[in-house]
Amino acid sequence: MDAIYEDFSKVSPDVIAASHRSHSAEITHQVAQGGRSPRLTLSAGLNSFYSTQSQTGVGDMQYRSTLIGAGEYNSTPIPIYTLAPTGYSSYKITPFNDQFNRNLGSSIGLNLALPIFNAWNVNTNIQKTEINFQNSRLNEKLIRNNLYRNIAQSYVDFKSAYKKFAANAENLAANKEAYDVADKQFELGGMSMADYLNTKNSYISAQANYTQAKFELVFRRKVLDFYEGKLLY
Repeated sequence: MDAIYEDFSKVSPDVIAASHRSHSAEITHQVAQGGRSPRLTLSAGLNSFYSTQSQTGVGDMQYRSTLIGAGEYNSTPIPIYTLAPTGYSSYKITPFNDQFNRNLGSSIGLNLALPIFNAWNVNTNIQKTEINFQNSRLNEKLIRNNLYRNIAQSYVDFKSAYKKFAANAENLAANKEAYDVADKQFELGGMSMADYLNTKNSYISAQANYTQAKFELVFRRKVLDFYEGKLLY
């Protein structure tokens, strides 16, 4: 019986689910305990953007000369000009790759959090997860105990059904023998009709009880087969 329980508990959906819930509650409790420790967070980011408003000139830059003053060279007046860019003759949208590389930006951050002012919240959360963990363990134990009890009851029911079947088999054999003797005696006139019918009725009742005990034994056997992982058909 213990071997049946050990094997079936490894594949029982209820036991497996309860075990996972208990393990999950344990991990949650450990995470909550980690709330008492300082937290060092490292973050980093990389970004860029693309816009259709960004344009690039096509061709050569155009310049315009502007008179800004005058000078002398060997007593000869000389005008002074400056060249100022006026733009390109035409423009096009800056390609995506060029914009992506040009607008590329990055960031990095480091944050240190000390659990000083939220200590009561951390302790409360730890206590809640501890209670949930203990409840999960108790629930798993209850499910395992119920499974063991069901298997034990099924084993007892099978043993009882087997004994009942064996007793009814013996009773059937005895009543058949008595009926065979009564049938011969009745044919020879050595038994009254009432005694003969009583013997026959006892034999019929023994047959019914035997059939009922047989089917009950098969049912109890199938229940054990289920817990043993055997096919039911």
